[in-house]
Amino acid sequence: MIFMVLWYISLFVYIRLMIKILFEEHVKNMLERFGIVNKLLLLYLINRGEGRLREETRLQKLVFLSERHMLGKRMRGFTYVFIKLLYGPYSRELARDLENLDTLNYVDYSPGRGYFVTLRGKKILEKFSHVILQNKNFF
Repeated sequence: MIFMVLWYISLFVYIRLMIKILFEEHVKNMLERFGIVNKLLLLYLINRGEGRLREETRLQKLVFLSERHMLGKRMRGFTYVFIKLLYGPYSRELARDLENLDTLNYVDYSPGRGYFVTLRGKKILEKFSHVILQNKNFF
């Protein structure tokens, strides 16, 4: 009898551990997918706004307004968390993604031109052009 109780307890602990591991893995995968979508949308937005995005503040505001607009249409787009600062909304995750895209040489910045997509970044956008076309009402 005691062995049966111990067996059930160990089975219960094992099942709880497996659920926790699977849930954490699911959340991790979901966050990675959101990160990829955020970077692709950011790359697309910079490409569309080339020449008009001269400073990071403007880019932060544009992404904030885009996210708000998509949420108003019940669409999931950017998933950044913004805080209110003196010059407008700011997202640390957005700044980090922008820095990552710059490090990977997908995006560049010059004072006269602002933010722009490099040739390498344009190749990424071309690879995902079928996704953009399928979701034309979204983009």
